[in-house]
Amino acid sequence: YISLQELGKFRDLIVEAKHKGLEIAVAVGKRMLDENVFIFGAVDFNEASVAETINQLTQLQNARVRFAYGKLTSDTE
Repeated sequence: YISLQELGKFRDLIVEAKHKGLEIAVAVGKRMLDENVFIFGAVDFNEASVAETINQLTQLQNARVRFAYGKLTSDTE
């Protein structure tokens, strides 16, 4: 069960992630909606934590890209 308020917050989180270019978050969010699967408490956040969550996801994605790029360039040298 997910309330309409929680669903709205989830939608806002996905929209902001899309604007920030976090494609993995958008894909996971879409899949969760398509499959009607939600992790209990996963959308329980306040307005201040949305920006923090987006920033953490952005940093994680950037770190993974840097690692993959480093691995790619070290393997080709």
